Amino acid sequence: RRFSFVPAALLSASIFALAHGYGLIGFVSVLWSGFLWAWIYEKTGSLIPGMIAHAVNNLLVSLTVMALLR
Repeated sequence: RRFSFVPAALLSASIFALAHGYGLIGFVSVLWSGFLWAWIYEKTGSLIPGMIAHAVNNLLVSLTVMALLR
């Protein structure tokens, strides 16, 4: 490994958060999510659980926004 888990996950999560472009508050939120997805991958060795967690997160955020706009 070139980097240990925490620096690698923070770098990856930072790129993930910057790519979303949600401003500072959004950056912190997405950074946390990206770090969580990296941790899930580290623990399971599979991308599938993190992909499912990301999809569930997106669904819950979408449903919340739709409910607030009613």
